[in-house]
Amino acid sequence: MPAEAMWLEVGKHRSAIALGELLALKHVFGVSIQALTHRCRDLDIINKATYRALFNEFDRLGWRTEPFEEYGAMPGELPNRFNRLCLRALAEGAISESKAAELLGVGIADVDDYMRGTQPSTADPSRIVGRQ
Repeated sequence: MPAEAMWLEVGKHRSAIALGELLALKHVFGVSIQALTHRCRDLDIINKATYRALFNEFDRLGWRTEPFEEYGAMPGELPNRFNRLCLRALAEGAISESKAAELLGVGIADVDDYMRGTQPSTADPSRIVGRQ
């Protein structure tokens, strides 16, 4: 979520933001409401108190405990940040293919296939990159 795009959609400084607006933004940016809230705090769009209040509400709604379902969740929506970070570390040489395979819970051949841009031969590709 680039800063300029966020500022255009949300504004530079807010004293509050409604769940309904976050839900609409979820569909604009294709990320979770919680990720949007984090980004709003990162960009100082909202202050710490607003951020804490929103996450208290997410707790109350049960979004931070299994099954981790929030408003507007799409069928099959899975978090994939960890997987992307593993693949990034592999691409940058910070970890080996075998370590990436271990962290992702797939075979080395599947990691290698994905890194070459081909469909993994044996693993469900959603296990590696998540399915949105």
